[in-house]
Amino acid sequence: MAPFSSFLQLQDKTATAQLFKKLGLPQPDFIIIDKPIKQVAWNKFPAYAKLAYGTAGQNVWKVENVEELRHLLARLKWEEPNKLLLQAEASAKLLCQAQAVFSKGVLVALHCTSQQAIGIGNSQSARMSVDHPMVKTHLQKLGRAVKWHGPLAVDYMYGEDVGLQYIEVNPRLVEPMNGVLCSVNMAALTVKLSLDGKLSAQPASKIGVVSSSLLATLLGVADRTKSRLQLCRTLGQAITHTGSFRRSLEDLTPLRDPLSLLPLLFVLLQLLMQPAKAYSLANKSIMQYSLPATAVREVLANFR
Repeated sequence: MAPFSSFLQLQDKTATAQLFKKLGLPQPDFIIIDKPIKQVAWNKFPAYAKLAYGTAGQNVWKVENVEELRHLLARLKWEEPNKLLLQAEASAKLLCQAQAVFSKGVLVALHCTSQQAIGIGNSQSARMSVDHPMVKTHLQKLGRAVKWHGPLAVDYMYGEDVGLQYIEVNPRLVEPMNGVLCSVNMAALTVKLSLDGKLSAQPASKIGVVSSSLLATLLGVADRTKSRLQLCRTLGQAITHTGSFRRSLEDLTPLRDPLSLLPLLFVLLQLLMQPAKAYSLANKSIMQYSLPATAVREVLANFR
């Protein structure tokens, strides 16, 4: 595993922002608030307020103006060791993700995707493999700096005219199936790395491969529209391979695995009965594996 100090830098959103600033890696402007206050000097809107520790978009709020920020700061109560990262919105608009595997600080595998459809919390429910060479250069620099060993996922916003800006880091493997379809199996590489500790550089992944999760897409549609009609339209697109499902391969509930369709049908029936239930369904799952402040404190107390 990577050094524990490296995990601290990449698990904590405020520490990650400071690390990226130190390394000169592109990211939106930010400030860090280290204690509960009622107002702060900030004029770059829209902006995102992020607690240091949060999972799958939890503990992240978008604020459009000074008044919204003031109200958030007034009602927000966070526990140690959390701090608050206040970050401007990225100038680029296309959400992308880089998944990587490192061996003792050396980048050995990389796979980048761009968002093709939106799930819960603006996540990628459909993605296409892309080639952004600058990401490789940046991650090589990051891996060397923190001596990273194992998988890493980085979210960034990208635009042809404005370049890219990093907005999120996860020191773990995240949704690897598009990579598998592109001949880069991050899960298998992580297992191999864990077993013998050695891994050589892997070939570049295929470009232009689209994969999607119908389950995640349906949850996103239901959460945004609260409409049974839109759910049915999305399901129809998936069946006819149109819209965001054109040329897309299913990566979570494929037909070749009939049992995987059971959770899809279970969620679909609940959404058709009550579309507004989408957020609570997703949130219930997230809470089963998210990292609360109490767990962070216990980890820090035992391993620092």
